[in-house]
Amino acid sequence: MTSDTTEGSSTVPEKKSRVWVALYALNIILIFILLGVMIASGRGGRAADAKATATGIPRFVSEAPAQTGSAAENISRAEQLLAGGDLASALPILGSVVNSGSEEALRAKALFMAGTAIAARSDQSDTAIQTLTYYVSQFPTQPGFPNAEYQLALLLLEQGEFDKAQTLLTRILRDYPDSPIASSAAYLAAEAANTNERANARANRRLGSALSSLLPSQSGPLGTFLATVLTTIVSTYLSYREKIHKGQSSTVILVLLLVGLATYSAFLNVRSQQEDSRALVASVAQNGRR
Repeated sequence: MTSDTTEGSSTVPEKKSRVWVALYALNIILIFILLGVMIASGRGGRAADAKATATGIPRFVSEAPAQTGSAAENISRAEQLLAGGDLASALPILGSVVNSGSEEALRAKALFMAGTAIAARSDQSDTAIQTLTYYVSQFPTQPGFPNAEYQLALLLLEQGEFDKAQTLLTRILRDYPDSPIASSAAYLAAEAANTNERANARANRRLGSALSSLLPSQSGPLGTFLATVLTTIVSTYLSYREKIHKGQSSTVILVLLLVGLATYSAFLNVRSQQEDSRALVASVAQNGRR
């Protein structure tokens, strides 16, 4: 009788051990699935960026009439219209300059003028972002390039695109440290980083609260393990989503390492708790027999 009881009790830890090994193997499979999703999203992100670059010509440029007169005369005429508040009449003129074969400096000036004029209209921020993004892609060697990046970053900040804005502002500091707008860019980059960090922290707290509400109050080691794994995966994704979507391989590898290490740590933690609990139970039982 005692022998049967001993054999039955000895199989319990073995069964539990097999369960945990199976769970850990399942987590490894989950990590590889996550890798596939990240790679696919990265390729999709790059394809979407390429498509946006190909089709990102502002409408007032793509539909502008052929230029009549010189580019300088048209820019001067557009300036007068903008001063009078007639944006609708100025945009086709500026678009015709951008489409013309005029020298690059004049075409860049016309596009930047249109972008800043549209940005002043609060109801056309999307068009302003498209216009300044097109400027950044077409005229990277022009003197107004850092100012265009700065204006674009301001618009992105207004829309809550903190990662994209921070990238632009950091690039200004790296490539144009002596620019008059460098100090403002440094301040805004720091503010964007702090705001983004606070947003990620709030999202992680909400995630933790959601998981806690979903798990039963006595979830045990399995619930703790699953909660840790899910929280790590989602919170890491939230922190690195911008770079993941861009398909940066180094970031994908880093995310996988973080998830794997955190999951393995949670696994060891839970196993240690189980062993401590079994040791305590054994000690109590032994003292009871005495």
